[in-house]
Amino acid sequence: MTRPERMIIVLVALVILTRIAGLGEDILMASLYGPSGPSYLDKQYWIFGRFLISSLVNVGAATWIFLEARAAALRSWIWALLGLFFGLVGVAIYFVAQIYAFRRDAPTKGVNT
Repeated sequence: MTRPERMIIVLVALVILTRIAGLGEDILMASLYGPSGPSYLDKQYWIFGRFLISSLVNVGAATWIFLEARAAALRSWIWALLGLFFGLVGVAIYFVAQIYAFRRDAPTKGVNT
């Protein structure tokens, strides 16, 4: 399996995981609080928890993109900032850019597309 194929698989998996996470949160909220929903204080706890998890995902995405971009001899800090501000969307943009670069450079490397 080539690197672009692996990137596409990871990209699809990330999209599926983000959709499942939103559905899982809705199911958990419904099972914990019922039809009336959480109280104001509980809503604030959930908002803070979502912010904390999102921040950790963004830092992880930025770190991963930074290391990948550095290995590919790209401007790693720019890609890391993209991952930090946009998280998984930044990872998806990085994947798409790498696949495009691979397809663009393939004929010059003697690889059939």
